[in-house]
Amino acid sequence: ENEARRERNRRLAAEVLDLQQGHAAIEDRARGEMGMIRRGEVFYQLVGAEEPPPAAADPNAPRPEVPSASPSSAAPNPSPPP
Repeated sequence: ENEARRERNRRLAAEVLDLQQGHAAIEDRARGEMGMIRRGEVFYQLVGAEEPPPAAADPNAPRPEVPSASPSSAAPNPSPPP
């Protein structure tokens, strides 16, 4: 139990150092945890069925991974808002 807590403390200390030293870590957290995007970016969220219809599905076939839309996958906006 103590070793697990030491490892967690090491990870947290490294995260604190990253947040103190660079904007990249701050941006990653803002995008991942708060859903923020940069000015001029457009966020796309794909909505729809994530599984094939039952009639078309082969129960023995492997399912393909469905990528989730996240703020880190935002595409740049070709024309910034006025």
